[in-house]
Amino acid sequence: MERLLRQTAARGLRPALSVLARAANDRAPVKSGRLAASCRVDDREGDLMGAVGYTAEYAAAQHEHGEWKHAPGRGAKYLENACGDTRVHEKMTAEAAKEMRL
Repeated sequence: MERLLRQTAARGLRPALSVLARAANDRAPVKSGRLAASCRVDDREGDLMGAVGYTAEYAAAQHEHGEWKHAPGRGAKYLENACGDTRVHEKMTAEAAKEMRL
């Protein structure tokens, strides 16, 4: 039974993380589109763990410098703010639940 539960939960992991990635990209600064394009979702289904991150060489600087000016709704802390948004949590939960239905 535990194995079945873990397999079921694992099916919902990537879709839930993808919701977070989209929400972070919607908040990320945009100039060339390279930052959003560098977004990666990593899921280790066997461990039921995952991560969302960015590979662009300037991603960390963009994330941390709140004093830099960007278009309204976009700017620093794009991933952190998406992680803290209860609406994003609700969408992640809904997406995971949809995938976990037997």
